[in-house]
Parts: sequence; C-alpha cells; structure tokens
Amino acid sequence: KHSKKGRDPKMPLQINDDGIYNNETFSISCSEALTLGIALANIYDDILIGYEKSNLAVYHALCSGILSCGKNIWNCGECTQSQLRFCMQTTKINSGIYIDSSFRNIKIIPFSRFGFTLSTNEETILSESMDTAKKYTISEQTGTVTDAKTLCNMYCSQYRMIQKNLPADMSVRVNSTNPIIKKFFTSLLHEYKNNFSDEIVFNISSDGMRVSAYCDECGFIFHEKLLLICCEYEFEKGNDVPLPHSFPIIADKIAGNNNRYTYRYDPYSENPDDLSKKMISLEFPFLNDGIALIGKLFEIMKKKSKTISELTKEIPNFSTTMKYVELFYYENL
Repeated sequence: KHSKKGRDPKMPLQINDDGIYNNETFSISCSEALTLGIALANIYDDILIGYEKSNLAVYHALCSGILSCGKNIWNCGECTQSQLRFCMQTTKINSGIYIDSSFRNIKIIPFSRFGFTLSTNEETILSESMDTAKKYTISEQTGTVTDAKTLCNMYCSQYRMIQKNLPADMSVRVNSTNPIIKKFFTSLLHEYKNNFSDEIVFNISSDGMRVSAYCDECGFIFHEKLLLICCEYEFEKGNDVPLPHSFPIIADKIAGNNNRYTYRYDPYSENPDDLSKKMISLEFPFLNDGIALIGKLFEIMKKKSKTISELTKEIPNFSTTMKYVELFYYENL
C-alpha cells in the first residue's frame, strides 16, 4: 500500500494500516475528529461506531460531524474491534469506525463492509474527502442515532459455547490488555476448575484479532501456528480455506497433503475474485477473531483428544520474513 502525500498541511491526518491519526502528534484531537466525521458523512449514509471508554470526547466530536450532515449513526458503545466487525456483518452497514487508545495515543480505525480492511481505492476516496471536508455545507436535517449495543451482547453470547469444550485435565488462563476481553473470559472461566498442574496461557492482542499461547511442554506458540492448527483441521474435514497472500506459504503445503487448497487474496483489493474470497473467509471466524480462534482450538483439542502441545508438533517448522517496501506510482508509467 502506498502512503498518501501532498496532503493539506493544515490538516495533517494520515491513513495507514494503523488507522487514522495526526502524523505530527500521533493522535487525533476532537476538532480533527469533527472534520473526519464530516468527511465520512459525505461518503456514507450509515456509519457504525464503537469505542474504548476513555475516548468519549473524540466519539462525541466524530458523531457531531456525522449528524450535522444529516447522516445516521449506529452506536455499538464500548466494545472491541471484533464486536464491531460482528455488528457490521449482522447489519450489512458499509462503514465502521473504531476509536482506539490501546497505546495511549488515540487513533481512529476505519472498516469497510462486513468489517474488512479498507481497500486502497476506499482509502483514496476517504483521504480526498478529508482534504475537502471543511468546504461541505452542513445539512438542515440532523441524522439519527440507533443503539446497537444489543448486537455486541449477541457476539458474546455466541461464544459462551466455548465452555462446553474446555479441557477437562488442564488449567486455562487468558490474558489481554483489553478490559472487555479480560472481563469476558473472567466471567466465562468463573466456574471452571483451574487448579491442574498443566496450564495453557492465551494472550489476546488489544484489538482482539491475534492470539499467542504458552504451555510448559512446548513453550511459546505464535499466532500463525495456532491458525495453522485450525486450518489443518478444516483441510481434514474437506474444506478449502481463504488466506491473504502474506500468510506463511506452509499453509499451501499442509492443504496439499490433505488434497485441499488455499484461496489466496489481496485484502486491499476490490477485484471481484479477491472480494469473493474475502466473503468466503467470513465462514471461518477464527481467521480474524481471537476469541473465535481460542474457541476453535478447544473444539479441536476435544474432537481429537489431544493437547495443544501435541497439535503444535503436527505443524511443520517454518520461518517467515517480512519486508516493507514503499511503492511509488507514476503517471504514464
């Protein structure tokens, strides 16, 4: 993905893989959130918004910009990014915004339809709208706010099934810097007997999307290897699994061993082939949701009667090298 250059220096907001924020302060102010709200309202009619509790001032400023243009807000309230994406998939709303402050600096994370990452084209459209937001005329009719918190509760309810697959001979602990995720698992494991000598510890990232694990028998297990355990299970069941091009190539080898395939796609593309593969990925929630991934691992452990260590040993060793290269686009190239 290429970086946006030539932006208005009076509004130094930038869009990249980390979200939208001021490239000088690495945060976003209320006045910038107001302008961003106007920019969003001139692209979308309905916008679904979720936030961390500490970001209410930025939330209200963003909402003011959207409502003043006569567009509508679906308020998820305090939630995780995974809950927001679930709400988008349920409501089919084309735009989602999450206000994040997991690293103290406030940033706004935009989502496309069904909770996908913005395509490069969508980023360009939003970037141009941000540059010209102050020129738009405010609508005489104010937009509406719809309470969507019930959908977030539905998300939590569907993962209560994790309880029935909890291992009977191993303690489970889940850590996360996200208070909502921590509260969810504290409630989930409240009546679970967590006094076994063998223990597995899961660590969920603050955005709720990535998971790592640790147990004494096999040590640290990184996110990609946990995903491969789940992918191998799906291959064995006769399913093909869609994965982004950036995912380790070992997945293709594991798929081939089971006479199955991986559907590789570009998450930033609007190509119909890539879009169709992204839609198929919704059938495998564990690919982009930490809680779903943990639930899937428990299901596999129970069905195969194996520990997490035994499942990990079935995955071949592999290494991944990632390098970021800035691309320049020239006219008449």
